[in-house]
Amino acid sequence: MKRYYFIISLFALIILIFVSCEGTTEELGSTYTMTLENHSQGYTYPPGYYYEYKVATYDDRVNPLEIFNLLKKENIVVEEAWYRQYLNGCQPPGSTGITRTIYPNVLIVRLANSNKDIVNYKFVGLKLPQPIPCGYKVRRYQLVK
Repeated sequence: MKRYYFIISLFALIILIFVSCEGTTEELGSTYTMTLENHSQGYTYPPGYYYEYKVATYDDRVNPLEIFNLLKKENIVVEEAWYRQYLNGCQPPGSTGITRTIYPNVLIVRLANSNKDIVNYKFVGLKLPQPIPCGYKVRRYQLVK
């Protein structure tokens, strides 16, 4: 009987590993898909107009989809976005060590056209986004057209 529990537990672990793999894509309603990416070795952003969401405190709660919907109501359409949640330390995959650095939320959006009204919603313009620090699990949102 213990052997069956072990096999079931092992099977559940394997499924969990496959579900949490980098590069998995998830449908988020009919508007955006989300892909988990690794930006730790650098990242090249596609051409466009970039803005970064500025959080008030390092651990502000950020819901990217709520922000996209708010912007959409103002006729500001987010083509793509990259989000890494607040971290109280950075632990590379497979490592047992963790840094003591605090990493605030990062939300970078790409618009097809420049839009000055986006600054009214806590965004600042970026000439070219930099790779996201501790970017082992960056969520990339893409507009479904």
